[in-house]
Order: sequence, then structure tokens, then C-alpha cells
Amino acid sequence: MPRLTRDGRPLKRLLEWALNRDVMDGEIATAIEKPLSTFSRYKHTKSFPSFEELEMIGEHFGINPRWLQVEFEFLGVDEIGSSGNLVSPPGMTATKPARASAEVRSVPKISELPIRGAQRKSPHQAP
Repeated sequence: MPRLTRDGRPLKRLLEWALNRDVMDGEIATAIEKPLSTFSRYKHTKSFPSFEELEMIGEHFGINPRWLQVEFEFLGVDEIGSSGNLVSPPGMTATKPARASAEVRSVPKISELPIRGAQRKSPHQAP
């Protein structure tokens, strides 16, 4: 079963409501750059639509992609500014946290970096 909106609608129904017209599967397939035969199987999977596909669909149909991403709960309403743009950086959303990397590296402070060809002296040492 594909992802549904907050109101329980599939993507096609949401697009038809927003555009106030029928939307053919071929139009959605074109928007996400998939052949119609592939799309006809893919549209029934749990991973459809993805965050990136909603971006492509929004641009194709002239709908704000952020609105689509909020409707499919990839983003929270509080993450979108009045201009329709993201308020928080991508990957730092409250509803979909970024994946933590397997290795966390700390960045050294400038004072901790080695100086080539010289001995480091503490500012508190006598000359």
C-alpha cells in the first residue's frame, strides 16, 4: 500500500483535488521520470511517493513541493516558513531526523592543530 496523506488520500487523489482536474498515471510517471509500465507497479509500493519524488512532482505540476512533503508527513507544518521554504536545514527536521553517521568525528580547534617545523609554546610560558 502506498503512502497516504494526513487525510488518508493517495497521491493521485491529492493531485486531482489540488489541480481540480483528472490526473493520468502517465503524467505522474513523466514527473518522476519513470516509464509508465514501471510506474504502474511502483505506485502500489510502501516507498511511493518519496521525499525526492514529491519534489519532482511538485515542480512538474506547479505545486509547492513543500506542501506535498507536509501532506505526506515528511515535513512538519512548523518547518515551513510563510514563503513556503524550509525553516530548518534539510535533514534536521523534527518529523524525519537525519541518519546519524556511523563514525562521528570531532573537528579539532585551531589551537590543537600541530605547527609544522616549530615547537608550540604556551602563551603562559616565559620566552
